[in-house]
Amino acid sequence: MGCGSLARPFDFRAGHDGQKGWHCVRHHSKRVGITLYGDWDGRMARDYQMKENESNFLIIDRKGIIRYVSFGRITDEQFQEIEKLLDILVNGEG
Repeated sequence: MGCGSLARPFDFRAGHDGQKGWHCVRHHSKRVGITLYGDWDGRMARDYQMKENESNFLIIDRKGIIRYVSFGRITDEQFQEIEKLLDILVNGEG
């Protein structure tokens, strides 16, 4: 399944297009060296005290430090903040 090119090195919005989108998110995350996790058994939700019936979004750096947490819908402002943080983490500027 081809992903084409994304405008940015890593674009979470690509995942909103269903299965192909998630394939592309995984593909591009591997390309830039980011690991994505799914909480298949609920352990992560318990360990990180995530909220039920809401979207939970965390960014954990390579050292295991939680760098960003959000619950519910991510606003455009939050999305810009997330992009900046990921750029810093991926490019080693932070």
